Amino acid sequence: MAVLVGGGLGALLARKLPDRIHRGAFLAIGLFTLFLGVSLSLEMKRPLVALVSLIASALLGFGLNLEERLRAWLSRARNAGNPSADAAAISEQRPIQGVLNAFLLFCVGSMTILGCLQEGLGKGSDLLLAKSLLDGISSVALAAAYGSSILFVAVPLFLFQSSLTLGAGWLSPYLGEAALADLNGVGGLLLIGLALDILEVRRVQVLNLLPALVFAPILTNSLPWLQSLIH
Repeated sequence: MAVLVGGGLGALLARKLPDRIHRGAFLAIGLFTLFLGVSLSLEMKRPLVALVSLIASALLGFGLNLEERLRAWLSRARNAGNPSADAAAISEQRPIQGVLNAFLLFCVGSMTILGCLQEGLGKGSDLLLAKSLLDGISSVALAAAYGSSILFVAVPLFLFQSSLTLGAGWLSPYLGEAALADLNGVGGLLLIGLALDILEVRRVQVLNLLPALVFAPILTNSLPWLQSLIH
């Protein structure tokens, strides 16, 4: 709901803002994402876990071309009700990029994961409410930069958070302090890559590296078993 309200407000403002304000919004989002990424990456306890997770994710993500497949699907979904749309409109990637960037920014990080787990385990929703407030504020800037397409991120965001909340009882034993630290570290590196993309420093296909968020806690929890094999 916070994303819908903030995104709607930002989309209304975007129609009345000059280009220099749009560029300023991109700069603000990029710098904030960079700060958030660096902050999360500093929580990393095992750099080797992050490295192996990212390499495995790159092999999988780039091998399957996940980002381009998702872009193609979003493009078809966006134009499903407009078969007469010309090629220029269909190939326009900025709104699609906005949805992808918003999803990554909203979903990567300990506040989302811990907030959903706490609510799922009946420990209150204070953290998730605080995260919703931050998402609402961020969505204003995102919608000002990317337009009303940001509103579409509410659906995958709801599904992602609902899945974490419903699966809290099963996931919590595998997301201890060490696993969360490594998960945050990998998430921070992904956000740094996203910031470089938003700031147009370098094109980074962050979605192809997203499986690293799954590999990192698996590797962390497997370390005692791997160490026992070595010794």
